[in-house]
Amino acid sequence: MNKAGACLWEVRQATPDTAPETLLLLPHAGGSAQNYAGWAHWFPDGPRILAAQYPGRASRAREPAQADLHRIVDELLDALDDHEGPLHVFGHSMGAYIGFELCWRRQSAGRPPAVLFASGAVPPHRLQPYPAPGVEISDEHLLELMDICNGIPQSLLDSPDLMVLALETLRADLELVNNYAYGAPGRRLRIPIVAFGGDRDALVPGAEIDRWRELGAAECATHLMAGEHFYYHGDTAAFSAVLSTYLARVHSEQKE
Repeated sequence: MNKAGACLWEVRQATPDTAPETLLLLPHAGGSAQNYAGWAHWFPDGPRILAAQYPGRASRAREPAQADLHRIVDELLDALDDHEGPLHVFGHSMGAYIGFELCWRRQSAGRPPAVLFASGAVPPHRLQPYPAPGVEISDEHLLELMDICNGIPQSLLDSPDLMVLALETLRADLELVNNYAYGAPGRRLRIPIVAFGGDRDALVPGAEIDRWRELGAAECATHLMAGEHFYYHGDTAAFSAVLSTYLARVHSEQKE
């Protein structure tokens, strides 16, 4: 597999019975494409599903982690260069910022995706670094962040070696987010933005989720699900039903 191909993992192939559409999944900080393996079962009759594989994890573990979000976007754009059919972009947390920039770049090139699903993230024009600028990202900061988001998995608590690796990946991704800047005011997408969040997310308040509409010129929507930061793990049936409804709506509007 070439380098461009290495950044995409096929969660589910398209079938002859499905529409020629693709759902691109962009993982959260510390996450990998494999975190989305279950989505093939959540959307059994939906589009082809691809998940991004960032450098420094899983099959790309030997590559250095990327500190520049735009380099990740460059790589994804290259891998999607010959993509045909509507592209639906879903990014969670850090992935929402990668998703926004990818949609902006494709829009600027005259090839906008069909929709951006921004999940579990303060909109980029509202983003503040964590910890404060100039403060070194300590293990304590990372553990606090993990605890706020969803708690620390028992598998990491039971394995110091795995914990070290998890903290290294999360630290690199947090540095990437802190290095990212929205840029010049006024950049807006002409495609729909559907912003998702958990109604008990201690990291991203619902009011911030709703402000994603400030970055979209088309019809935008906010949908708060029951749950915390990783709300979609709480009730996968409810989440997949809501997302499927939006996918069908976008598909219908594009055919009109």
